[in-house]
Amino acid sequence: SLELAVLEGRIRIGLGQLDRARELFDQVLSREKNNLDAQFALAELDVASGRRRNAALKYLETLRIRPDSQQALLALAVLNEDAEPAEARRYLEMALRYHADDPQVRYAAARSALQHGEPSRAESHLQAALSLRPGFLDASLLLAQVRLVQGRPAEAASATGAPKLARAKS
Repeated sequence: SLELAVLEGRIRIGLGQLDRARELFDQVLSREKNNLDAQFALAELDVASGRRRNAALKYLETLRIRPDSQQALLALAVLNEDAEPAEARRYLEMALRYHADDPQVRYAAARSALQHGEPSRAESHLQAALSLRPGFLDASLLLAQVRLVQGRPAEAASATGAPKLARAKS
C-alpha cells in the first residue's frame, strides 16, 4: 500500500538509505500525485540531505495541495527563520490563523516572538498553549525563561510547577 511505502521510506531515512527512501516516495507520488505524506516526506528528505531550498519548494507544493497544512506552515517558518525572517513570520501567522487552538503552533509562535524580542507576546502564546495542553513541559520551561528575562523569577519558578523552597532558619 502507499502508506506502507511512505513508512518504509521514513525508516530508510532513519537508516541513512536516502536514495532508496527517495525512490519509495517517488513511486508513491507517481501513483498518487497529491499524496501529502509522500510530498512532506520528500521535503524532510531534502532537509536531511542539506537541500533546504528544495525542501522549501516541496513544502510549498504541500501548501498548494492543502493550504492549511500545519506541518508545512511550521516547517516553512523554521526554514526561513534565519535567511528570511519576514517570510518565516508570514508562515507562522498563517499557521496561527488556521490552527490557533493547537498548542504546538502557539509554542512555535512563542519561540519566534522571543527570538524577535517580544517577551510579552511570547508569554501570551505560551499561556494559550498551556491552557490548551496543561502540563506541556516545553511550553512551561519556555514560559519560565520568558519570565526570567522579564525579571520575574518568582513567577518563573511557578511556571515550571516547581515547589517553593522554604528558607532554612539560621
